[in-house]
Amino acid sequence: MFKIGSSTFPASFSQGLVGLKAGEEKDLKVRLPSSHPQKDFAGKEFTFKVLLKELRKEEVPLLDNQFAKNLKSDDLEALKKHIQDELQKSKENWEEKRLKKEIIEKAVNDSKVKVPPSLIEKRVEERIKELKSKIEEQRADS
Repeated sequence: MFKIGSSTFPASFSQGLVGLKAGEEKDLKVRLPSSHPQKDFAGKEFTFKVLLKELRKEEVPLLDNQFAKNLKSDDLEALKKHIQDELQKSKENWEEKRLKKEIIEKAVNDSKVKVPPSLIEKRVEERIKELKSKIEEQRADS
């Protein structure tokens, strides 16, 4: 299914479909933009063989009390209030997460943890052993 005016194809593709009737075929020549993410296709012209199987008209429902009732709300005002409340909750949750992240980053950046020298020495020794082992493996492979 393709929606005329969608951004998945260049505008020239949509324009080429205008006026087609169900069952009609058409060859559409379309030049992809030079900014196309797939470098092999960027700036090149392609011919699309199109068969229009079915034509549908998008119907946008009226924004009224019946629409609200279809969404399990008492009326349009109640639906608007519910949506507004959900957006507010979402905003508050996002802000809370952002603040927690900021606090953690500040705590990490401001902390001054002293690592015991014995721990550093132990890690250095482990790393030296790992490197020696890798060198020996490389010699054995040669």
